[in-house]
Amino acid sequence: HGERLETVPRSIFSALDLFASNPPDQIPRDPGASYPRGALGERLRQAAQYLKADIGIEAITLNSDGWDHHVNENSALPPLLSALAQGLTALRTDLAEHWSRSVLVLMSEFGRTVGENASGGTDHGRANMMMVLGGAVNGGRVYGHWPGLASPQLDPTGDLAITTDYRTVLAEILVRHMGMAHADLPRVFPGYSSPGELGLLAA
Repeated sequence: HGERLETVPRSIFSALDLFASNPPDQIPRDPGASYPRGALGERLRQAAQYLKADIGIEAITLNSDGWDHHVNENSALPPLLSALAQGLTALRTDLAEHWSRSVLVLMSEFGRTVGENASGGTDHGRANMMMVLGGAVNGGRVYGHWPGLASPQLDPTGDLAITTDYRTVLAEILVRHMGMAHADLPRVFPGYSSPGELGLLAA
């Protein structure tokens, strides 16, 4: 452990030197990229700058707030979805040739209930959907099995039944896109056993 800790300061200073020599905030935005106003648009714009700087960044995580809509979901959801769509369109335009070697995953930390609550919203559930985009993705289709919304098709809690483990999606990206060995996946997902790949990524 001592040797690993000793390399941390060197890694930090190397990264700072790299940022200083090629500062991402100086990378211009594509004129055709129209990001939505607000935090999400700004975060996506900055992500594009970091990726276009070609400084060796392998992964970026972004948070998008405001999706925990327990109240008035019919009013809250449309502007969120509109901003997300606009942001993703802008990101693709802004990344230009970098998009062809990018994989973007959209996921939530929790799903929503099937039934509406008394406040016109939905509460925390289990199952969710994920979106995978990018030039390296076999897109334009739905992967997995749709379980249905009839009562017998829901899970015992009354939520949408889970049919695909989110780790299956992320594991395939780690192996096929980022070059991780299958043998190393248990270090990322302890106790996880892959049922096989979904075919998300182009060969």
